[in-house]
Amino acid sequence: MNNKNISLKKLCDFFPYSSFDPKNKLFFHQNRVGFVLETAPISGLTGGTKNLEKELRQLLPGKSSLQITLFADPHIGDFLDQWKHCPDNSIMKSIANSNIEHLKSTADNATSAPYVLRNFRIFICFSQTVKYTPAVTEQINRLKNTMCQRLNKVGLLPTAWDADQLITTIDRIININPRDYRGLHTKCNNLQNIKQQIATISKEVQITAQKNYLRLQGGLRVKTYHAKKVPVKLRADLVTSILSARYKDFNQTPGPFMVSYKFYNKMKLNRARLSVVLFAEHNLLGDANQILCRLGVSKRLQFNSSNYVHLPVFINAMPMLMMPKKVA
Repeated sequence: MNNKNISLKKLCDFFPYSSFDPKNKLFFHQNRVGFVLETAPISGLTGGTKNLEKELRQLLPGKSSLQITLFADPHIGDFLDQWKHCPDNSIMKSIANSNIEHLKSTADNATSAPYVLRNFRIFICFSQTVKYTPAVTEQINRLKNTMCQRLNKVGLLPTAWDADQLITTIDRIININPRDYRGLHTKCNNLQNIKQQIATISKEVQITAQKNYLRLQGGLRVKTYHAKKVPVKLRADLVTSILSARYKDFNQTPGPFMVSYKFYNKMKLNRARLSVVLFAEHNLLGDANQILCRLGVSKRLQFNSSNYVHLPVFINAMPMLMMPKKVA
C-alpha cells in the first residue's frame, strides 16, 4: 500500500464496525461478528497461565481471531478524579488538588520515563467471519462466557464493552494527546451507524505516511513494529507477559504505546502475530527506537520497523478488527 492509495481513503474506511447488539454486547459488520473484553493487568501474574494461550487458541472456532492488547493510555483523568472525593475540608482539598496537578504533569513528561504515569488497559478482542444467525449469537455468547470464566480463574476480571466504550477508546487512540490527561468520553448514537460515528471523531485527523513513521495531525509520530518471528515456545509467555503488564517496561519509551498479540484460526491453520505501536514526538523517535530494540532482545524477540506498512499495522492494533484483505 503506497502513499497514493492512503490519500484516496478516509480513516474510517479501515474500521469494520456497523452495528451493536446491546443485549448480547456483540459488534457486527457485514459477515463479521465479535466482542471486546477489557480488564486491568495483574502485576506478577503467573499461576495458572502456563497453558492459557493454548486453551484460548483451542476455544477459537474456524475463521476467527483473538487479539490481546496492552494499551498504555496517557489519559489518567478518570483515576485522578478519585482524589476529589476526599473529606470536605480546606486542607484536604488543597492537598488533593496539589497531588492532582503533580500527577497530571507526569502523564506528559517524556523526560521522566520510565516514571511516566499510564493507565494500563488490556483489550481481549474476538472476531469471526460467519453468517449471522440466532444460533451464531448463542454460540459466540457461550464462547464469551467460557473465556471470561477461564480468565477469572487466574484472577482477571474482564467486562464486555458496549458501543460507548468502543467509540471512546478509538477516539482516544486516533486523537491521542498525552498533554490532555483527561481524554474524551464519547456517547454512541444508536440511530447512527458506528462507522459513521468513527468518521465524525476522525474527520479532523490527517495521517501523513512516510517510510519511517505516520504523522498525526496533533504532531505525534506513530511508528509500528512487528516481531520477525514468534517462536511457538514463546507464545504462552507472551500472553502471560501482556496480561501481567510485564511489557510495561516499554514505558521507558518516551510516549504511549500498544503491544498487540493476535492469533488466528483460519481453516484450522493457526497463525500468530506480535506488533508494537509507539507514539512519540519527532525528536524522540530515535530514542524510542533504540529502547524498543533493546527491550526486544531482552525478551528474545527481534522487532523490525514496519516501514511502508505503518498504517495497516496501526489500524490492525485497534480493538476487534480483522483487516480487509485489500489493505492488509
